[in-house]
Amino acid sequence: MGYGLGKSSLRTRRIPVSCKPGKPQCWLDVAYRLRMDNSAAYLTVDASSFGVYAADEDNMCLCHFDYERDKEGYPEAHLQVYGTSKALAAWSGTPQTRELERLHIPVGGRRFRPTVEDVIEFIITERLAEARDGWAEVIEAERAEFRRLQMRAAIRRDPDAARQALKDFGLLDG
Repeated sequence: MGYGLGKSSLRTRRIPVSCKPGKPQCWLDVAYRLRMDNSAAYLTVDASSFGVYAADEDNMCLCHFDYERDKEGYPEAHLQVYGTSKALAAWSGTPQTRELERLHIPVGGRRFRPTVEDVIEFIITERLAEARDGWAEVIEAERAEFRRLQMRAAIRRDPDAARQALKDFGLLDG
């Protein structure tokens, strides 16, 4: 799933971010790859990516938040930031030869990974784009729904821990 996908192209297009007509303030690239879970009962996110791009002539990437289920070698949920780092340049050994955007910074793992709502909040609170009235309420409602879905999935994966938590809170007898 993503903006601009179709029969002729499986490559997403960036979404212009602006509250006013005219030139966008930045661009957002959103993509999801979905599949059925191992039980074949629930649709699950196999991968997601949210990229934030400048609205300049080069449409340069600022950062992207990625999630890849069962990713080998890197954290499943991670952030990659584009730019330069004096600290990384001064580092001895392998990191010195890397660019900042090659680092996969962990961000919450499978259940608590960043969502598109988090990225939109980031764009607005950092004043990369203007917000519409009522944006915070919409973001929080969607974020709450995501958390409920994640909680249900966590309970499905570990019902014994869920039962124990309910007992600990006095909400379940026995």
